[in-house]
Amino acid sequence: MQRIAVVLMVALLAGCHSYRRMESPAPARGAQLRVELTDQGSVDITSQVGPRAANIFGRLTESSGDSLALAVTGVERRSGITEIWQGERVSLGRSSIASISRQAISWRRTSLVLAAGVAAYFLLAGIGGWEG
Repeated sequence: MQRIAVVLMVALLAGCHSYRRMESPAPARGAQLRVELTDQGSVDITSQVGPRAANIFGRLTESSGDSLALAVTGVERRSGITEIWQGERVSLGRSSIASISRQAISWRRTSLVLAAGVAAYFLLAGIGGWEG
């Protein structure tokens, strides 16, 4: 029974996250965001993040009418490669931004992972692989 509790806790803590496009232009400070760049925006911030950036991932630290500042956790290149960052501050002009998406837990995906974990546990316990 303890192992089931561990599986449940891991699934809930890990959770499956997705990004949901925001319609309002003012996300709350501290929000985990994915900022999709325009083609010109990618060129404009080359000096901050390097060439051919498509998406910037990070925590919103500041927001004004004409810019956002993020503590960057990742940069996805147009090639599809994502680089991990350590919270470096990057400022983005609103004209550089094609869209903003906020990170949210995907309850559907988390439930599926949880169900698969519980099913695997019972399958292994049933064939003698584990004792609960």
